[in-house]
Amino acid sequence: EVMHGALSSICKEMARTMERSAYSPVFYEGADMTTALFGADISLIAEYEGIPAQMGSMKYGVRAGILHIGAENLEPGDVILHNDSYMGTPHLPEFCMVLPIFHQGRIIAYAGNIAHHTDVGGMSAGSMPGNATEIFQEGIIFPPVKIFKAGISDDELWQVYLANVRSPYQSFGDAMAMYASLMVAERSVLELIGRVGAQTFETYSREVLRYGERKLRAELRDIPNGIYAAEAILEDDGVTDQPYTYRLKLVVLDEDLIFDFRGTDAQARGPVNSPYGVTVAACANAIFNLVDPTLSHNDGTF
Repeated sequence: EVMHGALSSICKEMARTMERSAYSPVFYEGADMTTALFGADISLIAEYEGIPAQMGSMKYGVRAGILHIGAENLEPGDVILHNDSYMGTPHLPEFCMVLPIFHQGRIIAYAGNIAHHTDVGGMSAGSMPGNATEIFQEGIIFPPVKIFKAGISDDELWQVYLANVRSPYQSFGDAMAMYASLMVAERSVLELIGRVGAQTFETYSREVLRYGERKLRAELRDIPNGIYAAEAILEDDGVTDQPYTYRLKLVVLDEDLIFDFRGTDAQARGPVNSPYGVTVAACANAIFNLVDPTLSHNDGTF
């Protein structure tokens, strides 16, 4: 509980830093952000959610960024940036930033965040065109890149990005707010390790995951076994008048759940399709609203 509280508090402090240093109301009023800490093995150990859609996306976005660059290619002060929805972010306006936290020459943790920017280019202001038929119409796409290298900003990459958005002043300010939250996380994690030691930090970070899994499985045992089915219809996709039906069979097997979406209509032409991370977030959010609200949201519970 002490370690869980410490890790969760760091994530909250990251979010408050973003709110207080943001340039746009999307951060400081909408709280459209999620902050998290990961272990050296890229396991999600703590998370603060401002928006539920980012809850499931965070683990995939951060993991994809690290694996794309390669942990062996990271050094102190590096920061990874990307917004590729097929690599974990919910949609293009939501950027993911990742910072490796080094202790005595090795990566001991990662800090990450996902946050919604007011504009990332594309065919309409706000970068959420309701009539888009391809992702390239929605805005600029960043694969995982090092936006900071050894603590030095890559100004040429920033110039490319800011030349493609309608609100460069706010966009850059919000990006720096994201960066500031990573700096706060690094400082706070190293302060925590200074108090408890690296071995205790790593041991109890793993135990937090095991405890989360045990606790959630115990909660799920209270749900009667069976198959729970439901469906809903989306009237159109913004491009055609065709309705789209999505179907779910939720299979409860003692302390395990299967979300079976087979039978859902195929991919729509318009921009109503859900990336994998958002789908995971929707499923997890539904379950987290049924169980103990104090339960951690980490790789154990996931």
